[in-house]
Amino acid sequence: MLGLMAISAAIIVYRTIRLGAEYHLVENAAMAVVVSVAASIIAEPGHWFAWVRYVYVALGAAYIVYGAYGKYKGGTDGYGQ
Repeated sequence: MLGLMAISAAIIVYRTIRLGAEYHLVENAAMAVVVSVAASIIAEPGHWFAWVRYVYVALGAAYIVYGAYGKYKGGTDGYGQ
């Protein structure tokens, strides 16, 4: 699961740097939410992985807010169009 979190974060960061946060906002946000939910299912309270999950959720939420702000400022429709 940790590998999946790292891969999805890398994809989101690559797309954000290359195109901007408002491009592919819906796909990136969905990927972050799905990975967060999957990590929540297997995380044990108090275990070190729970803290990694908290960081991933916080970064995912920050990305969604940042992308929504970019969209609000006049970017795209969130699907890259």
